[in-house]
Amino acid sequence: MASASAADLSFLPPPEAVDKILNEHPIVGTAEANLDVAKADADRLNAGPHEYQVSGYLGGRTVNQQGEFTVYDLTVTRGIRLGDKAMLDAKSGSLGVEYGLNAIEDAKHQTALLLMADWMAWLEAEDLNTANMIVANSEGAFVHDKEFFRGGVDPISKPKYVLY
Repeated sequence: MASASAADLSFLPPPEAVDKILNEHPIVGTAEANLDVAKADADRLNAGPHEYQVSGYLGGRTVNQQGEFTVYDLTVTRGIRLGDKAMLDAKSGSLGVEYGLNAIEDAKHQTALLLMADWMAWLEAEDLNTANMIVANSEGAFVHDKEFFRGGVDPISKPKYVLY
């Protein structure tokens, strides 16, 4: 395969196609879903004053020689965070979101490496297919398919791929 100079990047796929592939790849989608989970967790950890919780119980009780009584219980509770717990929870939530954002960028990077490896393998295979076609039609000291032989560069050749 011919090597491209640093300025000649024409062998690369179009940037718009690369962006589309990266943004729609399942690895990136998984990282984005994990970011949504991290954001929800951060919201949970950043919650302000906890909600009041009300619970109750209604039942009956029989006391010997006194009769039956209705028993009820009503409880109101509210959680609190002591010390720096609220600040630590908020920091933990923001670190989770930061990790999620970094994971998306890492997923895009890893996917880009996979795409580049596949792209380069495809270009190499394209070169090998061209070479195989030429070798298959050039066996021995005679020309196969003489009616197709032009005695020079074929018009379908490209600067990177010259066919005879």
